[in-house]
Amino acid sequence: WICRPDGTLDYINSHGRSYFGVKLRDSIALFPSGGIAHPDDHEGSRAAWQRALQVREALSLEARLLRADGAFRWHQIRAEPVCDDMGQVVKWMGTSTNVHSVKEGNELSAFLLEMSTDLARIDNPHELVSSAMLRLRQCLGAAQVTLAEYDHDRGEVVMLRQDRTDSPNLIVANLPLSPFDSLAVAARQGRVTVL
Repeated sequence: WICRPDGTLDYINSHGRSYFGVKLRDSIALFPSGGIAHPDDHEGSRAAWQRALQVREALSLEARLLRADGAFRWHQIRAEPVCDDMGQVVKWMGTSTNVHSVKEGNELSAFLLEMSTDLARIDNPHELVSSAMLRLRQCLGAAQVTLAEYDHDRGEVVMLRQDRTDSPNLIVANLPLSPFDSLAVAARQGRVTVL
């Protein structure tokens, strides 16, 4: 892609147009916080963009960009400034490389390593489950994590949850399997479902 100093696209190749679902007439600003950047990445992107403009040097950052299907994916963004005879940046030539699966894999590996290190020191089953739930809740940024075991032979779901978010005490509930049928199908297919 090629963009102006304000971040407005002048050119994006056909793969980029297809991937991001953008047209040049859309005047989408790629930087610093344009229409395809994740809102949580605006501040960091803006700061990196301003630094690169001030020093007139290459830009390199990671940010989540909006794919045409509405999903945000992590990208490694690199851009080189093109300057005029006065040394002013007149445009940027850059690339945005999808690194989402690599970043997710690294984050998952770090999470699993931290969790297994914590859990290796615990020998009490309730404390072990509570610690795992706390770690998972923190990782997901969720208010509550509930563990469920599907018992198809007995036709029920055994659910475990903490009575308070800071408590090692677990509440166990046996529920009928039927309300969880769609979740069970998704789980068997390896799909993640967020409630």
